[in-house]
Amino acid sequence: MERDLETLGFIIVFIGIMIIIIASILMVFSQPIQDSGGRVNVGGCIIIGFIPICFGYGEPWVMVLAIILTIILVIILLLLPYIIYKRSIKVYP
Repeated sequence: MERDLETLGFIIVFIGIMIIIIASILMVFSQPIQDSGGRVNVGGCIIIGFIPICFGYGEPWVMVLAIILTIILVIILLLLPYIIYKRSIKVYP
């Protein structure tokens, strides 16, 4: 079971690094912001302790979509340590 958690941790780190690399490549090959009229849509979430503070800027529907996706990601990231903890308790009583 311990080996499974190590594998899970490696996979999560690997996926994070791949997302960073892919995002960097997409930024290099994407068109400049001037071509889109200077419009930017942004959404994000800051976690202080266990309290998420989510925000967004841009067109309303894009902003709402970005905030919803960010909240879903935050919920998953908050539940992941709990699930791993519960699985480790079952292995080592």
